Amino acid sequence: MQLSDFLLIISFQASKVDTSLFILNVNHAICYLLVYVDDILLISNNSELIHCLITLLSLEFKLRDLGHAHYFLGIEVAPTSVGLALSQHNYVLDILSRAGMSSCKLVDTPASISKLDLQPIELILDPTPFHQIIGVL
Repeated sequence: MQLSDFLLIISFQASKVDTSLFILNVNHAICYLLVYVDDILLISNNSELIHCLITLLSLEFKLRDLGHAHYFLGIEVAPTSVGLALSQHNYVLDILSRAGMSSCKLVDTPASISKLDLQPIELILDPTPFHQIIGVL
């Protein structure tokens, strides 16, 4: 049986925008499962749901639980008090090294702000607080 078929059987829904993303929403718990070749990233706001899903997956497929994610597809993952922080710090350092710019001077913005035509920006407030979005991950 293919992983995608199994996930659909156990009530995951396939993302409409990303074929490698599956979403499970049950009893106020949400789980995101991202598949890339033979790597799986499983994220939920409910640790019991994660353990249950790992058990179900291991009954059907050979897998190895690597614990908490630290690095996935070139993205560094670090837990914070409000969710997860994602970074590509090492990727940027690698690009700077390959371009011979490892010792370049740091600046807040890589463009000259004196040449930018800055226009006032109208703020649109989202009724969903940012911490609620992060808390889902």
